[in-house]
Amino acid sequence: MENKQEKSAWKSKLLMAALSLLIAFGLWLYVVTVVSPESEKTVYNIPVGLQSESILEERGLMVTTEDIPTVNLRLKGNRTDLDKLNSANITVVADVSRIGEAGEHSLSYSIGFPGDVPNNAISIQKRTPDTVTITVEERASKQVKVYVEVEQESVSEGFRVDTENALLKTAEILITGPKRILDTVDRATVFVDVAGKNESINNQKLPYTLVDQDGIPVDDTQIEDNLETPGIVTLEKLTIGQVKEINLVVDVVAGGGADDSNTEVLVSPQTITVFGSTKLLESLGDIVTVGAVDLGKLPENTQIKLPIQLPDGITCESGETEVTVDVLFPELSTKTLSITQISLTNKPADMTAQVITKVLEVAVRGPSALIDTIEESNIRVSADMKGVPEGTQTIPVTVTTTGDYTGVGAVGTYTVSVVLKK
Repeated sequence: MENKQEKSAWKSKLLMAALSLLIAFGLWLYVVTVVSPESEKTVYNIPVGLQSESILEERGLMVTTEDIPTVNLRLKGNRTDLDKLNSANITVVADVSRIGEAGEHSLSYSIGFPGDVPNNAISIQKRTPDTVTITVEERASKQVKVYVEVEQESVSEGFRVDTENALLKTAEILITGPKRILDTVDRATVFVDVAGKNESINNQKLPYTLVDQDGIPVDDTQIEDNLETPGIVTLEKLTIGQVKEINLVVDVVAGGGADDSNTEVLVSPQTITVFGSTKLLESLGDIVTVGAVDLGKLPENTQIKLPIQLPDGITCESGETEVTVDVLFPELSTKTLSITQISLTNKPADMTAQVITKVLEVAVRGPSALIDTIEESNIRVSADMKGVPEGTQTIPVTVTTTGDYTGVGAVGTYTVSVVLKK
């Protein structure tokens, strides 16, 4: 019986102790929230925003402070309001509109609280620091060219990358930033990975790097560009192809007693090195004809310049743009004969024709033994009158030989004047 009474008394004491604690907590809460509502709180590392930067730009200036300034605030107010405040919802703003020159500037700042916390409900006990320091520099813009670079050691054997003729969607970039940095920028470079690639690269988006004259990257963290996607350029085409040696030849047209057997036609250079895609080089072959030489129009040893014309997409790697063709007639001689007998063929039946040209000087060429013996009587000159209109006309003539002079031919072209009338 006594044990039950003792247990009951112990439970009563525990209940009283718990009730006392609850009452004490309630009194503390009442004192904190009602009797003494004021409290203090320190908010750390509140970022400082800048106002009126556009005005700085109009003055040719810009803020170049690397790290965003932060402040610490010691605040006093109702605990309920203080609990709502943190570094993310407190607004700290410094106005830069009064800055008129480059350099370091100390600025005061304004403080704002979120809408559900009245400004007059919070008092600022301490701000650290009292002012913020920012760096302002001259602002400038500059056009820089974009160059394509590759690691040559990674190019497949027998292939070459034509970086000089790389096609970029944007060949120049307009960059804007601190003048101090822009003055060191020489160009923009785009690095292309060509390891193991044997075909051209098309329409690839790549980042660029701003570098100085020595190719060393510059700090571009505060530099802006005018590209659709900042920092990215489009490489429209980069040709990766083979290098090949080809032979150059000319077509020789026989005439004037000269042909391949008795004429020397020397082409210089005889070979060139070209560059292009594997497919294009296969279609080109190993021989390129640069032009034709009509021997019948060359009265003597002659040197001719002919342009080297290659298909689109193939370039001359060795740099030649033309060939020199020397035409020599070491086994032939030339003789000029005065021809007075000129015949007309295909004369209209209802018209009369008269040759005005009395003497035609004709140069003939052939082996020396034949040229020494050929006479005017061995030369026939005829003019074809078919389709020639009435009146005085200049008509081309055909020159042929008679007798055993098949190795002799006329050099050049000839005409005579003829009157045709009814």
